[in-house]
Amino acid sequence: MRFLNFYRSKKYLQRIILSVTSLIIILVSIFSYIVFQYAQNIIIGIQNESNTKVLSQIQYNIDYMNEVVRNIATSLYFDNDVIPLMTASKPDQVDLLTRRMKIDKFADYTPFIDSIIVYNGQMDKFIWGGNAELQNSADIRYAKLKELLNGQHEVPKMRLFSLKEDVFSIVNYDAFPYKKGKSALFINVKTQWLFENIQIINRLAGQLNENIFIVDELGHSITPHKDAAISAPEIQQIITQLPATEGESGYYRFGSGSKEKMISYMNIHENGWKIISVVPLEMLMGKVERLKTLLILVTSGFLFISILFALWISHRLYRPVGNLLNHVKPLRAVDQEQGQKGDELAYISSEYHRALAQVSKAEKDQISMHNIARQFYLRKLIHDSQTISDIQIQEYIRENELNIGLTGAYLLCIIKIDKSQTFIPIREKKLVYFAISNIAQEIVARKYRCETVEMKQDHLAMLISIEYAGDEMYRELIAELQHVQEVVLRMYHVTFSAAFSEAVDNLEKLSHYYNEALHDFQYKYIFGPGAVIVPGMISVNQRNHEANLPVELEKKLIESIKLNQSELFGKTLDRTFKHISSLHYDYIEYMIMHVLLLMKVAIKEINHNRIHPVSIDLSDTNRKILESETMEESKLVFQAIYEELSDRLNHQEADGRNEVLMDAIKEIIETKYTDVNLSLQEIADAMRMSPTYIGKLFKKWHGQSVAEFINEIRLRYAVQYLEENKYNINDIIDKVGFGNRSIFFRLFKNKFGTTPKEYRISKSIMDN
Repeated sequence: MRFLNFYRSKKYLQRIILSVTSLIIILVSIFSYIVFQYAQNIIIGIQNESNTKVLSQIQYNIDYMNEVVRNIATSLYFDNDVIPLMTASKPDQVDLLTRRMKIDKFADYTPFIDSIIVYNGQMDKFIWGGNAELQNSADIRYAKLKELLNGQHEVPKMRLFSLKEDVFSIVNYDAFPYKKGKSALFINVKTQWLFENIQIINRLAGQLNENIFIVDELGHSITPHKDAAISAPEIQQIITQLPATEGESGYYRFGSGSKEKMISYMNIHENGWKIISVVPLEMLMGKVERLKTLLILVTSGFLFISILFALWISHRLYRPVGNLLNHVKPLRAVDQEQGQKGDELAYISSEYHRALAQVSKAEKDQISMHNIARQFYLRKLIHDSQTISDIQIQEYIRENELNIGLTGAYLLCIIKIDKSQTFIPIREKKLVYFAISNIAQEIVARKYRCETVEMKQDHLAMLISIEYAGDEMYRELIAELQHVQEVVLRMYHVTFSAAFSEAVDNLEKLSHYYNEALHDFQYKYIFGPGAVIVPGMISVNQRNHEANLPVELEKKLIESIKLNQSELFGKTLDRTFKHISSLHYDYIEYMIMHVLLLMKVAIKEINHNRIHPVSIDLSDTNRKILESETMEESKLVFQAIYEELSDRLNHQEADGRNEVLMDAIKEIIETKYTDVNLSLQEIADAMRMSPTYIGKLFKKWHGQSVAEFINEIRLRYAVQYLEENKYNINDIIDKVGFGNRSIFFRLFKNKFGTTPKEYRISKSIMDN
């Protein structure tokens, strides 16, 4: 019980034992299976070799028998006692009997010959010797011989073939191929003689259970005796499954289960026969089963030893884990924890990670507090340096391990995300500033000692220690900042701008230079997003304190607007903004608003001289200008105002010209409506304009085509004539220009809902 409790509490040990034991069992099982299959294949291979040797000996016996029988057939064919039997047309009966007795004795004295048959072609008669069964003229052999000699089939010459199940036959005749009516000599050999020799060979080879039969060229089987151990249907199945190969020999497995057999075969090319050997696999499997039993016993013993070895090696592997577990917690606590968290390694891992998390948390807390303190003092140093003495500044640097020099020159760099990135949420924006701070710190620190801190006004301040101040140093810093911009853009898809201060020779003046750098950063309005501004880039602006535009520019700007000259306005606006970009930043915004005022004055003067004033909504323009991040954006606002004004001016001019044209067309129609041929084409010809253009423009202005307007004028005058009651209806049709009476009536009824006659009657009644 103690033993079980010990292992029950050691789940990891259980897994080691189970893994090692399973691995050994699998390896041993695979090895045993491979050995067993290999041994089985070896036994079958040995049996096949043995069968092949026996079949080779049988083949030799058959070849020898072939040779002997051929010699006998040749000898008898030319024997003086046999020749008369084949050639005589009317033999003497006594002589015939004497000669037949001689071949009869020859057959009796030769142990393997069953009978000798002479066929006399001239008499069409068989003369036999040997087997007494041939006395019966109705014997089946005679019928088969006659069928063979009838000339319809090829008669094999001097080659053994199967005439009957228990005999082999060989035939000799004059010329090949055999011709019907020719004499022939048949020697019939006992098959039993051959199979008795085969049995002798099997006894010598120790293969008493082997069954051998022969398959002739026609696929017929020749077996040693009728009560053979293998049945005729089974023999037929074996013959059917013989591989169609021309190789000398081979083997395959036939049947299944306890009736499975090993079939070996060998080809006899001379006769076209196959010798078939059938050995029950049960006999072979007996040897395999004995080997299998031995392998099971050996494997079982080895497995028992392997399990003991697995226990020993598992304990050796587990020992370091057990020692570690004892150091982590007392055993009872381990058991309680294991019931909830898994095996020993899981418990040790969880305890390790818990301890690691505690250590990491403590380190993070310490680092966080340290960083907060560093950030606070660095922010205070930049923002309120005038309130800190030089000694205190050096103490701040040493105590907070700031990566800047205690003495020497310094630079301040202001970094701020461009306004085009305002879509970034506040939380993510702080993370982006944190990332920019780390990236800038890492890249710039390769050449300069520096510290970066996030200021409260939504920007970063980088304090850099430098050895000297000069253009070369600024070029290096610009290159470093541009590298930072590339990395940030690639990783976070965010752009930022930066501005460097003048060199600071005393950290007590740092706050003053910080404010100057913030002011210089505003010149990003001129340089655009992603700018890196150094003092040399804005020195001209800093000295320029003018706050006005050249009078010439103001006049040209107003003139280009009033004359609606786009090219002149564009060039003048470019010159105006170029002049503004050279001013001190304090006056740039004022001058931009002054340009807006000039445009408003120009629009007012345009509207003062026009019947129809141009209406431009400028209520939102101030906001757009103030929200512009760059001068280019502000210039686009002015460009948009001008384009809107120009479009409206052009539209009004076009409307005025079109109005005159429409009045002219209507005047022509009013004057010539009585002309039956009046049409759009005639009006266009008179105006020397395209009929398509006039037609589209007229319909756009009046909502109806020229033809519809002509008909409307004619109908108006027709009503007037009807009301006057001076003319009949036909005269009225002619007077108003309708050339077709039916068209007039249809159009009149469509417009007034009644015929002209009914209209006149109803009008007269109403007047009276």
